[in-house]
Amino acid sequence: MAAHKKKTILITNQTDPVLEFGRNVFLRQGCNVLTAATGAEVVQLCKRQTPDLAVIDLGITEPAGLTVLRSLQADPETAHLPVVVIADTSPADTARHFQGKGVMDYLAKPVRLVELTRRTAELLAIPFRCPLRIPVQVSRGREPSAGASTAEVYDISINGMRIVGQLDLSMGATLHLNFRLPDRPADSEAVALVMRTAPLGAEHEYGLEFIETPDEVLDLIEEYSTEMPPSV
Repeated sequence: MAAHKKKTILITNQTDPVLEFGRNVFLRQGCNVLTAATGAEVVQLCKRQTPDLAVIDLGITEPAGLTVLRSLQADPETAHLPVVVIADTSPADTARHFQGKGVMDYLAKPVRLVELTRRTAELLAIPFRCPLRIPVQVSRGREPSAGASTAEVYDISINGMRIVGQLDLSMGATLHLNFRLPDRPADSEAVALVMRTAPLGAEHEYGLEFIETPDEVLDLIEEYSTEMPPSV
């Protein structure tokens, strides 16, 4: 079967690590990814690049997210653009507030990466790529230990990784990580800080930021993060 047409998605470049991980998932899905750090950049990129979908965090500034949405709707060049909104309010409240403003979907914070990527894949009519799901050995501190715990890596970028497991980790904790990326011949090691925690049923989800990672490991991660998926 022929490969799907390459789509372009714009995401706001906020501090939320889920959006950073989402960017790498979209790249591996074969999408072109545009990032915008301010509201003005969102409007400019939407006009110049005409993305197929925009994921906009309402916490964006210069100008604020609401102003950005009004600007996009008021301009005939961007009024048709499908938008996914990320907001602090509940999905139901957000849906009522933005009904009729070109918003196709609504995600409440904290955003789950699997939900973000599933919904955007549906709107873009592209295959949904499941989370990475590789094991990682997690030791407290900067060195590996005999008492390491096992978790799963759900996604990874050159800045960090998102892991899920039955762990009890505190914000700011330093961790040694040992993992092997798919189709790579050897394990990789890195040191990271816990930057985000969230309950996930009986488990916990953690956003980790790399602080000590060998260049060769970063090269492997970058290579993996930008791989094209197989044709579907």
